[in-house]
Amino acid sequence: MRNGGRRQRSGWRGSWRSWVMRELDWVPLSDLVQVNPRPRPSGDTVPYVGMEDVSNDGQLLRVTERAATSVSAGQPSFEDDDILFAKITPCMENGKGAYVAGLNGRVAYGSTEFHVLRAHPGVHAKFIHHWTMTREFRRKAESMMTGTGGQRRVPADFFTRLQVPLLSFDHQRRIARALDTITESEQAISASIRKLHLSRHASIESMLSEMYSTAPLISLSEVAEVERGKFSARPRNDPSYFGGEYCFIQTGDITQANGNVITDASQHLNSRGLKVSREFPPGTVAVTIAANIGETAILGKSMCFPDSVVGVSPHEGFESRFLERCINRFQPLLEAQAPQSAQKNINLQHLRPLPIPHVPINKQRYFLSVWEGYERRLLFASRELAKLHKLKGGLADDLLTGKVRFSGSS
Repeated sequence: MRNGGRRQRSGWRGSWRSWVMRELDWVPLSDLVQVNPRPRPSGDTVPYVGMEDVSNDGQLLRVTERAATSVSAGQPSFEDDDILFAKITPCMENGKGAYVAGLNGRVAYGSTEFHVLRAHPGVHAKFIHHWTMTREFRRKAESMMTGTGGQRRVPADFFTRLQVPLLSFDHQRRIARALDTITESEQAISASIRKLHLSRHASIESMLSEMYSTAPLISLSEVAEVERGKFSARPRNDPSYFGGEYCFIQTGDITQANGNVITDASQHLNSRGLKVSREFPPGTVAVTIAANIGETAILGKSMCFPDSVVGVSPHEGFESRFLERCINRFQPLLEAQAPQSAQKNINLQHLRPLPIPHVPINKQRYFLSVWEGYERRLLFASRELAKLHKLKGGLADDLLTGKVRFSGSS
């Protein structure tokens, strides 16, 4: 580390059996980059990047155009090959940031919640970008945040206080290329997942449209038990009702499930809590009727929930997934029927009359097989993406800190 302005050499000795890390020079990151440079845009309009325009995995999602008069001179400005780093909580902890490309020589403005880093000559910009995306970098940035609550920010002097190993440009380039290759694979799988979601939606909607136009329609209450959940404990957060073995979910859990099967819960009731609640069996379709209206999920095991959620338990001859998709189809209508009050809500009278196509069980099961086919492909792709994320995270930590070196590198 640096001491009194001098570079220190850091020899690393640990449990790694196959090698011993060669000594490296460690320098402040600010020795490698210019922090918050101030290039000046020109023209009547300027490119602009807001916090919503960068992803949690370091990608620049879009660049918009704004009138030059709508941005202030104090806002961060940047060029191609600069690095954006979100400085405010929780964006920083979530991984927000981006490597800037595609401005074609123009200067852009961005959110005041970005720090801008510009690699000095002889420093590879992508190497710096990958450094800012490492878990260790974000953890250290979090530990040096100033401010309170939702206004905590990483100060600019963090980049002077953070020490990084000084690697040759060739080594930086090879590291950036290796990590970029994994990033490209991640992006390809992510694109495949998006296409699968779109294809599944189109296929399912086509099948449902055909059923609704050709089959007789009956009400939801004729094909399932439609009952509100229950949790009469007061106050609702009384800990004496919690800490047992009975899964307890609420509207947020169902919204997060996004139509999928819920197999666990973040809260659990004890036997006392169970007495003031209601338990629904596996296969029940859970439907939110307060705050988030008409969101759905299927219970993968017995669960309890409060009266802000309705349980739809299919009668014999009707599949849970088929009913869940039918209910989900009416989500915009259900939301529109909710009174415009402080907290939107609907009741059983809105759900029970929903029309359901009366189709044979074999047709429902074919519908289910199509859904499950997409689910298998999505699950496989998601697992492959998770493997790549894990590989990239571990490799980045090892390569960027110099723990692992390319052969022949200096």
